[in-house]
Amino acid sequence: MSHSFPKAAFWSSAAALLAAALYSGAWFFMATTLRTQAELWFEARQQDGVTITSGAGSLTGFPGRIGVTFPGFTISAPPAADSSGAWSWRSKTLRLFMHPLSFQNIFVDLHGSHTLTGLRDTTLVMTLAEGEARFTFTVDRLTHATLDISGLVGTWQSEPEAFFSVEKATTAIEIPVPKDGALPVIHTNIAVTNVTLPDVLPQPLSRTLQNARVDLDIKGPVTSGSLPEVLDVWRRAGGDMDIRGFEAVWSPISAMGDGTIALDRDLQPMGAFTAKVRGFLHVVDMLVADGRMKNSEASIARGVLSLLAKRPSDGAEPELSLAVTVQDRTVYAGPVTLMELPAIKWHANVVVP
Repeated sequence: MSHSFPKAAFWSSAAALLAAALYSGAWFFMATTLRTQAELWFEARQQDGVTITSGAGSLTGFPGRIGVTFPGFTISAPPAADSSGAWSWRSKTLRLFMHPLSFQNIFVDLHGSHTLTGLRDTTLVMTLAEGEARFTFTVDRLTHATLDISGLVGTWQSEPEAFFSVEKATTAIEIPVPKDGALPVIHTNIAVTNVTLPDVLPQPLSRTLQNARVDLDIKGPVTSGSLPEVLDVWRRAGGDMDIRGFEAVWSPISAMGDGTIALDRDLQPMGAFTAKVRGFLHVVDMLVADGRMKNSEASIARGVLSLLAKRPSDGAEPELSLAVTVQDRTVYAGPVTLMELPAIKWHANVVVP
């Protein structure tokens, strides 16, 4: 018995050392693979005309979660052929990580400071208290993606006050395998809480969008290329966005409903919605203040809308059910023209990978 204990201890120690060596080897293999795959993705984007620069990726986190950090990360695009301006996004570091036992999930740490140039001929500095994106893959395809951020503040470099802020925002995307003969579908839901916007909004809207949520299905092929090309392929293939439900509270107005959005030949949005709106008389006030509706027209609109509205049994504010359509950059509520929309210019230097 006196000799069996040292022998048992020896083999136990040897087994532990072997297990540690195997784990270390597997950890560094997966970490190196993660770094290599990220570098290959960078190279592929540069072939699309996007410039990516960073320092050498360093491995971090051993023996816990696998991390790769790229210092001084910058992604930029030159001016496009249609004279769309150049843009660039810069972060002090780009941090990727995954858990050793869950290598199909890749996380991107987004907290910290981000600088975006090419907007308004100045620089937007965005600071995130917390932020993380997660991408889930099978062997050869992306199946899920999520984005969670909180404490986002955006400030123009030339102006001291915050341009906007977001208390919390979440986005979840599911990309199922398309059925034979059916258009691909991307299931998406987005929710935001307490989004504070610039102090240039028409009265009586408050600066803060208290909360908003939208659930939608994006139907149609999403290809690679410049944004206008991708959208045109999507439109010609019969693509549309089926908004299964939306809710928004933007004091003193709230709304909920559903609808469908597509693009016309000029890549401008068109669609139809059904909505239930509270605080609708404030919308009339804003149209008058903005010069889009005359006072005489507003008086008639207030009377008609008040007659059409229903007052809930709980005594809450009257609720108006509307059929809203968008066509030729014009918004209609039933047969009534509400407003004209500015044309959207999709920049060709924005590349979809």
